[in-house]
Amino acid sequence: MYVGDMMGNGNMAQILAIAKNGKYYPFLNKEDLETKLPFLKKDFLSYGKMTGKTVEEIFGKYLDSSALLKVYSLASMVLINDGKGHFAPSMLPATAQWSPLFAFAPYDFNGDGKLDFIAGGNFFGTAPFEGRYDAMPLEMYLGDGKGSFKNILPLPSPMDILSGEVRSIQPIHLANGKKALLVGFNNAPLKLLQY
Repeated sequence: MYVGDMMGNGNMAQILAIAKNGKYYPFLNKEDLETKLPFLKKDFLSYGKMTGKTVEEIFGKYLDSSALLKVYSLASMVLINDGKGHFAPSMLPATAQWSPLFAFAPYDFNGDGKLDFIAGGNFFGTAPFEGRYDAMPLEMYLGDGKGSFKNILPLPSPMDILSGEVRSIQPIHLANGKKALLVGFNNAPLKLLQY
């Protein structure tokens, strides 16, 4: 992603790019790019003029005031603390890659003395051509105590929530001694899931 004041007006613009054969190409289409960078309407009158061009070919000198930020992995993963100030990355199973994750609640859910966790996510604020990221609002992963986790599908009731954008998960103990999850959603009421 290129980030900078490309118009010289004090507003930061971002150009999301994808790498192909060592070169960067814009992710967004011409209309979406023009909303933030209107000079493109003059420089590229048609799609054909922009097709196949790299970010550098399209934006040229406008990138001079920009920083290039690189992402090396978009995978959902956990970082395992070795207790000595070091963290080892461990990629989560394929099911954790189906939609973005925003909330984690570590807890020993199955009582085997090994840390498990519930993850929550989904994201509906996408451009129409992308579609919503709504594969799983809640996911449960059982840990083996060695840094690996196994997804439990289907989720046991009442955790089998079918829709929503989860943004917070908190394990709690109720006054009656039972366990529950308090789940916070984006623009929706909290849900209390007793188990």
